[in-house]
Amino acid sequence: MHLVSVLDNGIERPGLVDSQRGVVVIDDLVSSPIPDAMALLTEFAGFSALADVAPDDIFRPYDSVSFGPPYRRPRKIWGIGLNYEEHASDLSAEIPTEPASFIKCDHTIIGPDDAIVLPTQSSRVTAEAELGLVIGQLCRNVEESEALDYVWGLCC
Repeated sequence: MHLVSVLDNGIERPGLVDSQRGVVVIDDLVSSPIPDAMALLTEFAGFSALADVAPDDIFRPYDSVSFGPPYRRPRKIWGIGLNYEEHASDLSAEIPTEPASFIKCDHTIIGPDDAIVLPTQSSRVTAEAELGLVIGQLCRNVEESEALDYVWGLCC
């Protein structure tokens, strides 16, 4: 199962993808509405188990669903930039001795069919793909050997 957000009656709702049966909106599995995908992190195994035994008719075909980003309002988006030589040279930037970090605002998150809004004052825009790590539990000063223990999942 994979966690997704889908547009359902004009509202983005969390859902799960089953590679064989399609997409199920979480609200179709439970009686109490689930506000967003982040609410599923701590209970993902339980929701996944519910979907496993759910009837096939509550799953929607992929082509009937509009997908949004996995989650639009994370508490923090921390980026690592200029972390490989080719990218630094693309930007005519000096290659740093260690990657630069930066913070992105949550309004910059878009889904697959959302418009990319370019700032009017920008004279040069570049594009790149990003791999997002979803940290599923609070952590601090984690040893490198234990870092992946705190990663709940990945998203583009």
